[in-house]
Parts: sequence; C-alpha cells; structure tokens
Amino acid sequence: MSDVKCALLKPFGSTILKSELPDDLVKDFYNDLTKIRQDPQLVNQHKFGHKLAGNLYKELLISHDTMLKWKQKYFDTLIVHYATSHYKHKKVKQIIITSAWHNIQKSGDFNPCHTHTHFEDKFVSPDISSVGYIKLPQSMSEYKHTKPHHSVGGYIEFMEGTEDMFTNANYLLQPNLADFYIFPASLRHAVYPFYSDNETDERISFSFNAKIVFDEK
Repeated sequence: MSDVKCALLKPFGSTILKSELPDDLVKDFYNDLTKIRQDPQLVNQHKFGHKLAGNLYKELLISHDTMLKWKQKYFDTLIVHYATSHYKHKKVKQIIITSAWHNIQKSGDFNPCHTHTHFEDKFVSPDISSVGYIKLPQSMSEYKHTKPHHSVGGYIEFMEGTEDMFTNANYLLQPNLADFYIFPASLRHAVYPFYSDNETDERISFSFNAKIVFDEK
C-alpha cells in the first residue's frame, strides 16, 4: 500500500484504522483553521456546529482546497486500504467526501455518544468517518473527582455491542498529536472533556465523512 503506514485494529466487531498524519498535513490543516478564525466573515461562512452533536467551542468547515489536496495525497490511499481489507474482491471506484470540519475543544467541552449516520436518507448517510489530531493542550488536568484507576480526561471512546466475559464493548484511546483514525460511520463514539486553568488551551482535531463507491464490473 504505497508508502503510507497504518494499522487495522480490531477491539471488537468493527475495524478501526490508525495512522500517523504527515507533518505537512498537520501544518496545512492548522493554517487553514487559523486563516478562517482570523476573519469573522469566513468564520460565519464555515460554521458547521448546527449540524453536529458536539458541545464544543467551535466547529468549522475545512476549506475545500485544503481537503482536496490531502484527500488525493493521503486520505484516498488509506480509505482504499480500509475498504479493500474488508472487500478483497472489489475495487474502489470513487471516494466521496460528504462533509469535513475542524473541531475546537476548550476546557470542559465534550462530545456526547453519537454516530455519523443519517438513516432517514441512505444516499446522504456516509460509510466511514474519521478523526485526526492537529493540536493538543499544553496542560491538561483531571476533573477534581477523577478516579486514578479510570482516567478519561480528553480521551475518545468507541463503543459497540454488549460487554461479556470474553467480549469487549468499549475501546478507550488517549489521543496523541498527529494520530488519525478511520472507522465505520455507524460506530458509536464519545469525547470526554479535558480541564485546564489556561483559557487559551485548546484540543483541535478534524473529522470527515465519506461514501465509498465500488466498481461493480
């Protein structure tokens, strides 16, 4: 699979792909967000929070040119690998990004358990979703009542099915800078709040949804 490295994780039934974002991608996405945030008119044009579940400071659409550049250079290769690892006899004909946005999370913000599916319209509903991390807070402290044996501040958690003696239903991850994950759009997930005394501390990630079209020939 070209020179893009990744791993396919199986914490439960669904598969989660993990990769590391190139430095240039992290810079491009961060610069794109910075440019948008510096212009109130652009902020207004890129607002996307009204369509999302997150209780976050801001959620802003990624600029088209930035997303297209890295779709072609990086994301397409990973998505094809993810898709054909499940459907080895098929060839991916087209990858359609249905939405792509930046997430700006401040101290105390969170994203409740949700999916990215739209069951009322199967033509709009994506097949896969993703998350990538382009900035982490300089300081993160736990909630005052956090239990040391179950620390979740700033973590993302994926959930599927019912837990049993030999069955996992939860997969808890502590994000690191440049971590990138692809997962089914129907997979439940949540983001826990981090806490900081510094009001400027932010955890910035991006997400996108995509449909995968296979060649039926």
